[in-house]
Amino acid sequence: MQHLTSPARRPTWAMDLALVGVAASWGVNHVVVKHTLANMMPLAFNALRFGLASATLLGILWLVEGDVGLKRCDFWPVLGVGVLGHTVYQTLFITGLSFTTAGKTSVILAMSPVFVACLERLLGIGTYRWRAWVGVLTSLAGVILITGGGRGGLTLSGGQLRGDLLVLAAAACWGGYTVAARPLLDRYSPLRVTALTMSAGTIPMILLSAPVLMAQDWGRVTATSWAALVYSYSVPIVVGYLIWSWGIQRIGSGRTAIYSNLSPLVASLLGWALLGERWSAPQVAGGLLIPLGIAQVRADGRVDRRIDARGQGGVGRWTRVDDRGPETGRRVL
Repeated sequence: MQHLTSPARRPTWAMDLALVGVAASWGVNHVVVKHTLANMMPLAFNALRFGLASATLLGILWLVEGDVGLKRCDFWPVLGVGVLGHTVYQTLFITGLSFTTAGKTSVILAMSPVFVACLERLLGIGTYRWRAWVGVLTSLAGVILITGGGRGGLTLSGGQLRGDLLVLAAAACWGGYTVAARPLLDRYSPLRVTALTMSAGTIPMILLSAPVLMAQDWGRVTATSWAALVYSYSVPIVVGYLIWSWGIQRIGSGRTAIYSNLSPLVASLLGWALLGERWSAPQVAGGLLIPLGIAQVRADGRVDRRIDARGQGGVGRWTRVDDRGPETGRRVL
């Protein structure tokens, strides 16, 4: 079993490119999932793709690290993080998306970096200078312009309000998952944390979805929907969640979360390139603001995290890791 007690490494361009790729795959996934839900029930779709993803990640973990275990003291943290980030988040997300549009889902999920920043500030585990807050809000403004700057604009009310509120709750859960996963990533590899938390969250997800799985009319599921299921479980989930955990471990929750704001930009660019959708002036402005805000957050070297020198929580020695190097002191939680 691999344990990590000092993941203090400098950010690399490879990691930045990987996180951009994750955001791009999620932007495509919103459209793919929305299409698939036309002939597959939301909870049935989620149970299938996360069941496949969990089995795949556990298999990779066994091959790479030789076992799929963890310390007994980490059982409940892994279960809690898994239920929050997979069972609750995915149930809210997939159900909300079925009631609202892919564009509105993108803009609401862009609130997750704000939730991350606020949670870290509230818990005292991250320090953000004003430039980082400006970057978060700049990127969020870009997302709003991208999704709401087209013909007809964007509204978060009307008949789709239930879906909007469910997606907003999902964004809060994803922010909580991103923050809560950090202590586990101080002690385990991204692969182990991703595989075990996802498996912990998938078991109750499948149990809750059992009646829907039996009620689903599998004969009406098209070949295109099956292909979409394969894409949705393999790229955005297996690869995407693994890279996401890697990013949290390497650069912290806040600076990883900000990359999710690229997803609606990617979706809009695909619409322009493949469907001939025209961009308005506000959308062009939004397309410029999103990467500008991300660059601002990434450039702020004071977003830190505190790691117990023994790789454990509680009272002890901690090391603060940021782009300026480590600093050691005493931590009391």
